[in-house]
Amino acid sequence: MKKIYEKKRAAMIPPSILKLLLTMKLMLILICGFGLLGSIAENTYAQTTKLTLDLKDASIKDVLLYIEDHSEFSFMYDNNDVDVNRKVNIKVKDETIDSILNQLFADEPITTQTIGRHIIIVPEGNSTEEILVQQQEQKTVSGKVTDTQNQPLPGVTVVVKGTTQGTV
Repeated sequence: MKKIYEKKRAAMIPPSILKLLLTMKLMLILICGFGLLGSIAENTYAQTTKLTLDLKDASIKDVLLYIEDHSEFSFMYDNNDVDVNRKVNIKVKDETIDSILNQLFADEPITTQTIGRHIIIVPEGNSTEEILVQQQEQKTVSGKVTDTQNQPLPGVTVVVKGTTQGTV
């Protein structure tokens, strides 16, 4: 009888440890579940948005502006690297932005990269990361904040718009 009691006593788990084990099990299930949900591929705006264009003798710049006006896309390119003044005829119906850009730049060695709703257009072989770094270079700004009588204002805080960088 003593042996049976000792086996039952060893098999009993204290409620606090049992609660901890159940919580850990639940957390593991949730983490695995969210991990699986996160791995499911989601169609992006660029993949699902379809546009219809019918432009004749329009410059590439006009086509890009038309796309910006009729969608949520914005374009970034360097006028020195991309010939945006070249005239094109483009007629597409319910095409994705990638398909339209491939037709638009079929004759040029151009690469596009979509980041969210921003499209970067660069010559083939150039890295879009280099372009982004060039665009984000810091510029030094100096000056003096004054009132209407041209007197300096004490304790003025100047902050770069859209950032937390600033000075007093």
